[in-house]
Amino acid sequence: MPLELPFPASAEAAREVRHVGQVFTPQPIAALMAEMFDPRPGDNLRALDAGAGAGALTDALLSSRLSQSAQQVNMLLAEVDELLCDHLEDAVADWERLSRGSVKVLNANFISFADQAKEDATTFDAIISNPPYARIGKDTPERHPLKARYIRVPNLYGAFLWLSVELLAPQGQLVAIVPRSFCSGPQFAELRRKMFSQCSLRRLHLFQSRTMVFPEDRVLQETVILHLVRDTQADNIELSWSPGLDLQATHATTVPSDRVLQSQGNDYFITIPASPEAARQTGRAADHALLLRSPVTASTGSVVDFRMKDYIVEEVDTKNVPLIGSPFVSKGHRSRRDGRLYLKRTDKTQRHIFPIGNYIVVKRIAPKESTPRLMARLVTEQELRPHSGVAFENHVNVIHAGRKGLSAGQAQHIMTSLAHPATQQQFEERSGTTQVNVSDLLSLHDPLEIRNKESHDD
Repeated sequence: MPLELPFPASAEAAREVRHVGQVFTPQPIAALMAEMFDPRPGDNLRALDAGAGAGALTDALLSSRLSQSAQQVNMLLAEVDELLCDHLEDAVADWERLSRGSVKVLNANFISFADQAKEDATTFDAIISNPPYARIGKDTPERHPLKARYIRVPNLYGAFLWLSVELLAPQGQLVAIVPRSFCSGPQFAELRRKMFSQCSLRRLHLFQSRTMVFPEDRVLQETVILHLVRDTQADNIELSWSPGLDLQATHATTVPSDRVLQSQGNDYFITIPASPEAARQTGRAADHALLLRSPVTASTGSVVDFRMKDYIVEEVDTKNVPLIGSPFVSKGHRSRRDGRLYLKRTDKTQRHIFPIGNYIVVKRIAPKESTPRLMARLVTEQELRPHSGVAFENHVNVIHAGRKGLSAGQAQHIMTSLAHPATQQQFEERSGTTQVNVSDLLSLHDPLEIRNKESHDD
């Protein structure tokens, strides 16, 4: 029987826990995570709950087939919140009966604990974690210890993953529930290199709803559970999907590892098919040429409106240049007031200005529920005349040819490819956030062109 573990005893304590980005794991999810571990018959296991919270993950792990197969499990719970540690201590006796070993609660910051554990050469055979999701800001206490270790991640959950990988023994297993955002993008590139140069991705579960996994905590990120093993990459990866907490609606399949874990240069990234049917598709995007190839590339608009408000005007003057933002992509309008905005041409603004030409503008915000996810619009040289240039707000990405306009043929080909269902599927499988990053656009393969054709037709 699961232990009846309390959540924080006061609303004030709950607010403090959520302030650092910690959310509590619902029991069905805790059970799913615990059952992802492969059994280790007869072993004496060292296990760690990193950021133990209310103890749901420890309870599930000590009730799982991993624990039942082992001779004994020596469990350590690391939790920074003192009030929660008091509640966890109340459950230790029951947990020790389940584990047939020792269970200890450590009131400590996990990052500090991990540093000391590494210094002491302490490792674990099993680590389970629902880490805090908060961003690491300039005032975050963990920022400087992580910087000193050359751990560069934007969120606390990334730091927990990094340090957990370091604490795994050979053949050790890590199961964690985290936002999907680490799967791609430059901010998490070093984390992915760390993880997949040292570990094998064995299982991955995607929750298809952004709102149903942690409804009480109002978490609106796509969430995944990943199972890593400190070993070389296996040939196959098990994928599963569920809408939310209704795990009876789970679907699963097994695919070759390169269908999910891919590399580009020295970077790794994860693509997650939306369904078992999509996972079993035989065609591979990588068999096609990249959509954007030199000199064609993409960059984020450089005009930050609130920083340059003194230079943004509505005056029609050929000395000014049209300023293109997200309303142009959505509705063809230049501003939210359906008017046209312009950027004054001055010495300070000159670096933001492109020569007139054909450019493709892609909206940067793309919620999972939006259709299509990739929203693009072509701005033509003819539209821009009689002005001599154009600028782009940072709410959009712009596709260009080395800061010059695209040819008519290039522009039409790219627009057709961006609207293609296969391209939309590529983006949905790779994107783990509500944003369209430049790296996402540069990774897209052209559904209309097989590899080795050198250029788009003009």
